[in-house]
Amino acid sequence: MILQKISLFVFLLAVLSCQNEKTNLLPSNMKVKLEKVCNLNSNIEQIGEIQSFDFINEKEFIISIKESNDIFIYDFNGNQIKKINNSGNGPNEYGDASIIRVFDQKIYVWDSTKLNVFVYDLNGNSIKEINKLGSAIKDFIPTKTHIIYYLAGGYENLIASYDILNDSYKYLGNTSEEHILLNMNSHSGASLFLMIQ
Repeated sequence: MILQKISLFVFLLAVLSCQNEKTNLLPSNMKVKLEKVCNLNSNIEQIGEIQSFDFINEKEFIISIKESNDIFIYDFNGNQIKKINNSGNGPNEYGDASIIRVFDQKIYVWDSTKLNVFVYDLNGNSIKEINKLGSAIKDFIPTKTHIIYYLAGGYENLIASYDILNDSYKYLGNTSEEHILLNMNSHSGASLFLMIQ
């Protein structure tokens, strides 16, 4: 019986992998032009699963690695330029580099374990730790004067705006059952509807 199941599995695998028909997931009127594929080299260190990425400028981008909490800066040729790892439990050290963003030549790291944002320069030197949010987030955007957080749900508000200059928060929008449902299905292609009162 087990041999029959294995044989059937191998047969189906062979048949399905040899099909020439390709399924196009894009609408027929949508054209996508692939500019460049960048193979990531491991000239400094081997990388694992990419957890987050952002663009630094027109020539470089940054990624965070899930398993090691390393942050790498790459050029568009796929070469590792720099490795940053400020992972740990001490001051100015993140526990999990869940989301990374770059703005104004600074790296912003969301730590999903400490619920903090850590700010570093492009060399990995600590600039600031913002540790007053106290709730999970889905994403964030740094600007010159604020960090805007999209909260993860289960809270009264949808958006938190941190004023960098005044070291204070303002909360916007009210969650609804629809928002909670959309958060639960966040990777299913659902849209976000923001209702600010």
